[in-house]
Amino acid sequence: MRGALLGIVQNFLVKSREDAIRWARELPEGESRTYAWAKMARILGGHDLDVAVEWTRQLPPGKDRDRALTEAVQAWALNHPETAVAWAQSLPAGEEQDRVFEAVVMGQVERLRFDDITFKDLIAAVEGLPAQYREPAYRAAMKWPPSTVTMAQGKADWLNAQPSGPQKDNMISDLFKDHVPQLDPGAAAHLALSITDEKRRQVALEMVARHWLTIDKDGAARWIRQSDLSADVKVTILATGK
Repeated sequence: MRGALLGIVQNFLVKSREDAIRWARELPEGESRTYAWAKMARILGGHDLDVAVEWTRQLPPGKDRDRALTEAVQAWALNHPETAVAWAQSLPAGEEQDRVFEAVVMGQVERLRFDDITFKDLIAAVEGLPAQYREPAYRAAMKWPPSTVTMAQGKADWLNAQPSGPQKDNMISDLFKDHVPQLDPGAAAHLALSITDEKRRQVALEMVARHWLTIDKDGAARWIRQSDLSADVKVTILATGK
């Protein structure tokens, strides 16, 4: 269903942008409209942000229009981060500006997928955002699957340099959700130990221990015995060997 809708949107846009925009605007409310508007906005936004924004402004107010706008901005920000940030900053403060900045952030984070930006470059771009958008941007970057071990280690290195506290705890937890296997076990353990919240630190250390056992059982066992893991968790992990 969605594949067919995407094909319709793409064919319409190739043949007649005006007809495509008119067709999308007249779709009845529902899942098909939500999807079609989002895809059309993304395609338009990838080529011309002004055209995409002008079109979304003509749509009926609501969640579908909000999503279309964010899809357009995210697509533009993927390749034009500076102008996307400038446009977001030009908007009046409020819910729409917040959504637009979130879309700019995700457009930047999405660039990681294409290997055309380093994590250091991404952080530099994020630091140019207004303060209230930085932590969500950092956390989104941590969650985004890195395509290489180098990218994962770049995230860990950056986190190691950050001051301890709840924000750092959140970002380490975000990184560890999917990326522990891409980190050196010793480096991951060092990062886990910097978590200030006791419960979250224990969870992170257990994740490191279980992964370490899969690649170096003897080395992992030595580390587990002297680690800050609780005694019962040590016994359980060492007994099961995983």
